[in-house]
Formats: sequence, structure tokens, C-alpha cells
Amino acid sequence: MKRVLSLLIAIAAVCSTGIIALATEGEAVSEVVAEESAAVSEYVATPVTLKKQNEVLFHAEINSTEKKERHFAFLLYACDGQTELGRKYINTKNWETSFNIEFSVPEYNIGEKFIIKLFSDNAELIYNGLSGKEAILETYVTSDEAGNIVYQTAFYGEIRPYDEKIVKIKVENNTINTDYRVFGNEIYVSEDFIKELNVSVTRNKDSWTLKSQTKNFYMNFYKDNIYATRNSEGYNLNYPVYEENGKAFLPLYDIAVYFACSYSESGESERIISMKKSYYSKDTTKEKFVNSSGVSSRTNYLIWISKSTYTVNVFTGSKGNWHLYKSYPCALGAPRTPTIEGQFEYIERLNRWSYANYYCGPVMRFHNGYALHSTLIRYNGTPYDDRVGVNISLGCIRLHPADIQELVSFIPFKTRIYITAK
Repeated sequence: MKRVLSLLIAIAAVCSTGIIALATEGEAVSEVVAEESAAVSEYVATPVTLKKQNEVLFHAEINSTEKKERHFAFLLYACDGQTELGRKYINTKNWETSFNIEFSVPEYNIGEKFIIKLFSDNAELIYNGLSGKEAILETYVTSDEAGNIVYQTAFYGEIRPYDEKIVKIKVENNTINTDYRVFGNEIYVSEDFIKELNVSVTRNKDSWTLKSQTKNFYMNFYKDNIYATRNSEGYNLNYPVYEENGKAFLPLYDIAVYFACSYSESGESERIISMKKSYYSKDTTKEKFVNSSGVSSRTNYLIWISKSTYTVNVFTGSKGNWHLYKSYPCALGAPRTPTIEGQFEYIERLNRWSYANYYCGPVMRFHNGYALHSTLIRYNGTPYDDRVGVNISLGCIRLHPADIQELVSFIPFKTRIYITAK
């Protein structure tokens, strides 16, 4: 029994010594880990909740020796790469070599990560020695030399521009000076330019409606949004519409295609865009001509017959404010019996003028034997001579039967009839 007791005492002594030794080593390891953790915390992102933040700052140096105006666009995403938190459009002057971006975001804890993306194809983003179109920004907390806590929510990088071609936009061969931005390979133009295409722009708070002058075609664009509509059809743009200094920048190619503006590109050192006014434009040339001529009418209608274009043009309005209503093709007097020129009035309506093999009618007489009437019709109702766009009559103005029938249905007596060589 004594021998067993002595053995137990010996074992207890050995165990206690080991326990003391283990405790001593554990304390030493804990001290080392604590020291290393403290040192690492100054440089490694630490997901601690010390003070909630609500902004992310990014400072960028422009890495280029060429001094020029530049345009960049940035998006900030949450760490999932899907949730958009903000977007910024940066325009630098030719003397600026850097810029700052400030994103206001929902409150977050230090240690949160964000993704900043550059979605301009005219440059690349450089951050932490890596170049590309995006970078991960990881917030963290550290301390300064005095031991004060510093929240790191500001980041520093570079923008390296690519060579950019100057864009020139021509409409009907005339170079139009306009403000533009390039996103990817797409040109976004100021809303002021759109009127050059004979397309109207109306602002409705944070959206813009573009409308053709005829055919009732329209497009809708929305601020900071890639969603757009063509009449009632929705679709997505490649880059969002944005506003700068109270003006929208809109996708030129999309607009040109939809409103039939004949878009084409050429040039090597420059990017030249050639376009035409919208196919759905209202022809204002005729309005300018009659309004500048000072012609008046005793009714709210005016008929201008252009001998050079073989057209009968009907206007509504009043002197100096005539608006084109409709145009009809016509035939005019033959060289030996030309159509007279000058200003006259519609004075008489006749059902027809009859001849041996044909007739014409209805007849709108305006001066002596001069009148507007139909092309020549056989008595069985078939055409005898239905040509227009030629000089063939005895001096009268011939129109297709349906066109002259329409005219006599609404044109009142005493309407001015203006005939010019132009």
C-alpha cells in the first residue's frame, strides 16, 4: 500500500512540473502572437467594426505626357460585382494631371471591399501595380506614427490614356461643332446636336424624348440608365445616358439608325462621321421660300406652284407664317404654251372641260383660261394622258385625278395661287 502511494505521489509531481512548463510556454507563444497581430494590423485589412463609413474616395494621376481634354466614366460596385453603388463622369482640362472621385455609398464597416470599374475604352486603370479595367478596393484600419486610428477609405491609382482620334461629325457635308463623349467605341453627343438631324428633343425631368417631324417615330432615354425605348419597344444601350452641366449625352449611332440619318464612318488620323438629316424630316425649304417672298392670301391657304420641281405645294397659315400642308406632282405648259408666272386667285370651279376624245376635271380656274385640273381622261374613265413631271399642256397645271379631287374638296375661293420659275 505504501509502495502504491509513493508511486502516485511521484506521478503527480511529474505531471505538475509538465503543467507548469506548458503554461509557461503558452504564455510566451501568446505574447508573440499578440505582438505579431499588432504589427500585422497596421498593414493588413482588418474587418473590425470601429466606425461606420459612407464614402469611398479614389485619386487618379493621369499617366500621359500629352496635355489635352479627356473624358472618363467610372462605376463603383459592391464586392459581389453586381450591385451598382454609384457612377461618375470625369472631364479633365488640358492642364489637369489628376482628379478625385468621391462616391457616397450606404454605410459600411471597415474591412468592406468594393470594385471600381473604368468603362471608357480610351484608357486603362492602374492600381497596386496591376492594369486593366477594374480594381478591388479594400478598406481597412491602421494607425499613424502617433498611434491614432486611421480609417483607410481613400485609394490612389493611375489612368493611362490610349491614343484618341478626334471625332468630326458632318451632316449633309457640313461639319457640326458639338460636344461629344466616347464610351467604348460609341459616340454620345450633346442633346443640342440632335436638332441638326431635324429630330426634336424634349426633356421630362430625368428623361428625354426624341421625336421625328413626320411619321410619329420617337425614342425615350433615361438619366444614368441603359434602358431606352423606340416607340413602345424597350431595349438596352451599351452605355447609360448621362447628364453634364444640364445637358444629356445621347447615343449617336442608335439615334441615326432609328431616324434614318444614313450613318457612316471614315478617316484614319481622324474619326469622321457622315450623316444626313432624318428621312422623316419635314421639308422646311419650301416654307422658307414662300415666307421670305412676302406672299399673302385672302384665305388661310396658299398654293405655290414650283415650275422647276413640277410640284403644287399647299400651305396653311398666313403671310410670313406659312406651313407646308401637302405637295402634289404636276405637269406644266409646253415650251410653246408655257404656264404663266405671278400671283393670282382661285376664282371659279368647273366640273370638267370636254374635248373630242377626252376630258379633264374638276377645274380650278385662276386667270383667264389658266387653271389647275386633272390629267386627261377618256370618257370610259381610263387615262388618255396621265403624265406628270413634264411640260406638255397648253399652259394649265395638270394633277392626278385623285389629287385635284382632294384639292377642290378643301381649298376655298380667293386662295392665292403663286407660280414661280424656281
